[in-house]
Amino acid sequence: MKKYYALSLTILGIFIIIALGFNLLLTHLSNHSFEKLYNVEVNRAYTRLTDGLDYSDLDLSGFEYIESVEYLEANVPRESAVEFFQSSQLSVVYPLYQDETIDGYIKFRLSSNERIYTRNIRISVNILLAVILLFLAAIFFYFKKQIMAPFQRITDLPLALSKGSLTVPVPQSRSRFFGNFIWGLNMLRETLETHKKNELELQKEKKTLILSISHDIKTPLNAINLYTKALKENLYAGEAKRIDLLDNIDKQGRDIENFVNDIIKASKEDFLDIRIPVGEFYLGTLDNRLRDYYDEKLALLKTEFTVDFLDNPLLSGDLDRTVEAMQNIIENAIKYGDGKAIRITSSDEEGRRLITVSNTGCTLPENEIIHLFDSFFRGSNSRIQTGSGLGLYICRQILKQMDGEIYAESRDGMMFITIVLNKV
Repeated sequence: MKKYYALSLTILGIFIIIALGFNLLLTHLSNHSFEKLYNVEVNRAYTRLTDGLDYSDLDLSGFEYIESVEYLEANVPRESAVEFFQSSQLSVVYPLYQDETIDGYIKFRLSSNERIYTRNIRISVNILLAVILLFLAAIFFYFKKQIMAPFQRITDLPLALSKGSLTVPVPQSRSRFFGNFIWGLNMLRETLETHKKNELELQKEKKTLILSISHDIKTPLNAINLYTKALKENLYAGEAKRIDLLDNIDKQGRDIENFVNDIIKASKEDFLDIRIPVGEFYLGTLDNRLRDYYDEKLALLKTEFTVDFLDNPLLSGDLDRTVEAMQNIIENAIKYGDGKAIRITSSDEEGRRLITVSNTGCTLPENEIIHLFDSFFRGSNSRIQTGSGLGLYICRQILKQMDGEIYAESRDGMMFITIVLNKV
């Protein structure tokens, strides 16, 4: 904020200096211009008088800056001469000669209209400069009050979010210059807070489940240990009894296996808490978002990229989440395709909209496609590619939340992944 004050005062100071310099220049130019103009007219009138024209016969209608002409004889009382010369404000006095002897004096009284006009211009210009100065000051004050001050209040929020301080929302300023920005920050804060809360609940549930199952495992494990010890020490005679013990060991082993599977299933399922608001968007908007991001990127990769959306229906779902799902699919096409072509098409089927992303160079075996949307699944064609195996799983979760579907198929060396959305 200190830098803003310094910049504001510097700009206002420079403006004041420029205004003062302009006033000095205007005064100098006006005085010089006025002096030059009246000198021309006075010299012209004086030339006529020296040529023999009587001062009373001088026609002043052709002179703009001479208001009147007065004459004083050379041999007049001293008092009259003093009065004549002392009342010479805005006037000039020239001698008149007769046979190289001063015969009298002629006084040209100058018009003050030009000076008044110049002064009025200067006053008007200064008023305009003052208005501009006040306007600049008002702009700086308004900018400080309505923009800088609200921005100053939100500068610490990203740092607070990074430290996990998620409890206090950012108040909205009256100017609402940062309306969407503050709203987005508050939404981010609420989302992070919700995720943090859900994560804590999920961790609590998982720990409770693991502790419970771990406790349950102890019972069959203890039974196995007892049966094994009994067999080892030949505590039971007869083949039938030993077979019965082995059957019990097998049963307890299957129970442990089921418990372990429950742990694995609990650790894999519902690790993503995706909540999508119900909304609507036009297919054309999705088209624009995808083109904005991928036209240039795929052009740099020299991959042919086409989007064939022939109409613009209204679809049910969340635009941002749909874009996220489409980006995951397209990124997979870039990563695992041969880079020759990626095409997006759409069609209708049973009142629903199908959007298909196809790419050339599919090397995924047919028997692996059914696992493509499982969490952490990575196909045999992904050995040289980095990834988590969650991209398409996330796509499926997003589509489920929007009451949609996603499926994949491979034919003729191409991969086709289709998402299904409901039309409004």
